[in-house]
Amino acid sequence: MLLGQRLIKIGLVIFVIFLVASCEKTVEIGQPTTGSIQPLIASSSILSFEGSRYTDSLALVDFYKSTNGDNWYDNYKTNWLSNLPIDQWYGVYFYLPPNGGEVARVYALSLPNGHLTGNLPASFGRLNYLNSLDLSQNPGLGGALPDSFGSLDSLVFCSLYNDGFSGAIPESIGNLQNIQVLWLYGNQFTSIPNSIGNLSNLTELYLLDNKLTGNIPASIGDAVSLKYMLLENNQLTGTLPASIGNMKNLQVLDVSNNNLTGIIPNELTGAVNLTKQGNPGSDLSNNNFDTLGTAPSVLSWLRLRGIPYTPKN
Repeated sequence: MLLGQRLIKIGLVIFVIFLVASCEKTVEIGQPTTGSIQPLIASSSILSFEGSRYTDSLALVDFYKSTNGDNWYDNYKTNWLSNLPIDQWYGVYFYLPPNGGEVARVYALSLPNGHLTGNLPASFGRLNYLNSLDLSQNPGLGGALPDSFGSLDSLVFCSLYNDGFSGAIPESIGNLQNIQVLWLYGNQFTSIPNSIGNLSNLTELYLLDNKLTGNIPASIGDAVSLKYMLLENNQLTGTLPASIGNMKNLQVLDVSNNNLTGIIPNELTGAVNLTKQGNPGSDLSNNNFDTLGTAPSVLSWLRLRGIPYTPKN
């Protein structure tokens, strides 16, 4: 998949940049954008250092066993379950207090394309100081996301694309109040939770190439920081929520290749930054919209921005 190929290196680069708290990252979506997101390091008010490495080590041991760590690629297993401190385990990163004091907690876990299989244990939610997570491109890693995933309330960057996760995206994901980037594409998720609207800091929502059914929740319009919302190549039904018009920061909306019906709402024109620019760009085509019933002014607005809306053949 073109999008996946272009983003493989980006996910890895982001983890390197996370090691320097003063860095800012300009996100590339197919082609470079002119905007930038906030530094993907949670503020000091989020990253407290209560607790100990012992709590995190128990969660990581459970994770290793649940994802069949003995079968990971050899370099990925480096130092895991050894007597060395867990910040020396491959792919585990710590944020160190600048002035000493209490012991830091795990803030990043990066194990993309590492031959992880199995599922995420419920205890994974104990890594509640985790700021950045990349377990992408592990197709044998699947099952349902545990409800405890919502306990990762310091999470800012989450990359689980091209894995094997299935079932409903849990409602608890709405507890991720600090999340900015959520890449869950290329899995087998089946529904979008109503709580998605709680994610007020979310700028990128990639749910394309799943098995999503049902409606796009109207609550999505409350995620007002969203810039990129990619929902194409699913089996979504119902109408396009009028609440999307509340999303003044939205630049890319792709719902192509679904089964959406009804008129294209007049309120969509409130998403004043929506455009076809870039790759990917906005696309409403290959649905079953009632273009005859849709206001001509809305269709003209879409044409002016070069946004396709042609129905399925």
